Amino acid sequence: FLGLLLFTIVLCVITMQLLSHQATAILSFVHTMKPKVFCWVLTTPGNLPTKATAVKKTWLKRCDGAIFVTSNHNDPSFPAMALGIPEGRDHLSAKSFAAFKYIYNHHLKDFDWFLKADDDTYVIMENLKHFLQGFDSNNPLYFGQYIGDQKHIPVKQGYASGGAGYVLSQEALRRMQEIGMNDTKYQCRQNTGYEDADIGICLEKLNVTLGVSRDNDNQMTFHSFNPLGVLNMDPILGNIYQYTNGDTNVGKEKGEKILSSGTISFHYVDPGTIYLLDFLIYDLNVHQLRGNNKYIWNNNPRRTYKDLLGT
Repeated sequence: FLGLLLFTIVLCVITMQLLSHQATAILSFVHTMKPKVFCWVLTTPGNLPTKATAVKKTWLKRCDGAIFVTSNHNDPSFPAMALGIPEGRDHLSAKSFAAFKYIYNHHLKDFDWFLKADDDTYVIMENLKHFLQGFDSNNPLYFGQYIGDQKHIPVKQGYASGGAGYVLSQEALRRMQEIGMNDTKYQCRQNTGYEDADIGICLEKLNVTLGVSRDNDNQMTFHSFNPLGVLNMDPILGNIYQYTNGDTNVGKEKGEKILSSGTISFHYVDPGTIYLLDFLIYDLNVHQLRGNNKYIWNNNPRRTYKDLLGT
């Protein structure tokens, strides 16, 4: 009997150890899985052939799911949703809340994170997914470029810039729709004309945390200006980029100390620059950095364009 009991105990210990290792392996595998991101882009009917098209042909195709949101739309070849809400800054918040409602109803369980961007935003999706990989979308979180010290905005934790793009976890979206939209005390229906602030107020009241989106060198990854504006420290950036963290005041730093090498987004990017950024990031091959460049008739200086063109 004692022998059988001892054998049973040993077997249980071995089984528990195996299960523990298996659970650790599963958790490790889950942690290394790339999060699924749904992207929605706020645009206007007039911008569909220009700004929206540039976004559609470049970074948007790297999202796991995507849609454009506009006031009215009749082109079935373009993936846009018409909300029937008038154009104008005073209606931006209404559009965003309506878009999130649609996404909640149709895509909540299919994706981990939900990114809102403008039609002049450029997003480096690989960097966004790498950043989000360290967070659990079941927690109430959202990320973007921090905006704080706005005395006229009743939000303690700050809020995320709308133009730079902000991304909500699945749980944040669930709370917005299942709790916030059903009780006016959460202010998830207001439409003040400051869309990003309205979203921030709603999420803070729902105990959704605005997470820090800095890199390990304390540099910013979401940017509400274009690359040249950030690098050249456009005078307005001193007001927009104020974020005190210990002794660090971003508004007094030079552009190169603000711009993270793991940057996720830029704003105020015109269509031509969107195409340029996409080429520089994904297609330009720096010799011996990404591989060896191949040129026509290398090492044959006697070849001419007459030879090439056959003329």
